[in-house]
Amino acid sequence: MDRNKRQTYALLLLGGSGLRFGGATLKQFRLIEGKPLFRYAFDELAQSDRLQTIILSVKRGTEQTVADFINGHDKGKDILFAPGGQTRAESVKNGLSLIKDEEALVLIQDGDRPNIEQRMIDECLDKAKEVGGAVVACPTYDSVLLANKGMAERYLPRDTVYHVQTPQAFRLSELKAHFHDLKHTDEGSLLVDDGCPVAIVKGSHENLKINTIEDEERFVLMLQRKSL
Repeated sequence: MDRNKRQTYALLLLGGSGLRFGGATLKQFRLIEGKPLFRYAFDELAQSDRLQTIILSVKRGTEQTVADFINGHDKGKDILFAPGGQTRAESVKNGLSLIKDEEALVLIQDGDRPNIEQRMIDECLDKAKEVGGAVVACPTYDSVLLANKGMAERYLPRDTVYHVQTPQAFRLSELKAHFHDLKHTDEGSLLVDDGCPVAIVKGSHENLKINTIEDEERFVLMLQRKSL
């Protein structure tokens, strides 16, 4: 296959239980300004002309709910479903197992991180094709320190510390070669820990992950500001 014509997949992670929010509705399905939370990320992926297929890693038993929510919004993308696992790593592994083309590029996105941008998608894919892996990350504004048993051990140089976000993109063959355990919290760490190059794509402090009610309220304010 022409390396410049790799198939490109997105893997959207929706398998979490959203326990921090409580209630009967899973976090990814909470309606925010009339739309379920995960649809904000899904719609941005569907809008990208760089992606051919979107794989949805979903909590078992919610497949029809997800299908109903995305009906009419897939922009002609091929849609696949993978079972979510007990951990993020298991969910990613299940999703990757559906991709048979070892030369493919795969972009991984959190379903509860709604403010991704087309620029992030494009730059992640470009860097992944070039060096093997790329993560969106944002410089910290705060002083950062290492702690040991509740005591400050040492401060880290602020200009070297980044908050890691999604999307993250990889050559599938490169990611699978380093997918040696299910304990990691994000896929970029697998390559970095094994000494492989991973490019940093500029993130945004508005590219927040919705973990709490306060995060949701902040996101709603962003949406309202954009609509003015």
